[in-house]
Amino acid sequence: GYYDPQVHSEVNNTGRGDWKVTVNIDPGTPVLIDKIDVQVHGAGEKDALFTRITDNLPIHRGDRLNHPAYDSLKGELQRTHGGLLLSFP
Repeated sequence: GYYDPQVHSEVNNTGRGDWKVTVNIDPGTPVLIDKIDVQVHGAGEKDALFTRITDNLPIHRGDRLNHPAYDSLKGELQRTHGGLLLSFP
């Protein structure tokens, strides 16, 4: 969920062949979920398997973007009934 980190590094020769490397990382502002829109249309619209998933989404408005949570939700929807013509951004 962090896409604009600031990375600063410094390499110093401390003598006698020793080197000191310092790396400072500021992750920046996290990407937050602004809107969640999961829709099931057609034959699966009232299917208990889909509604169980869509009624209990692991992602909420205001959450920091978490790719594993998104991929998990997407995979669960795809596995339900063989993924019936699903599309994802």
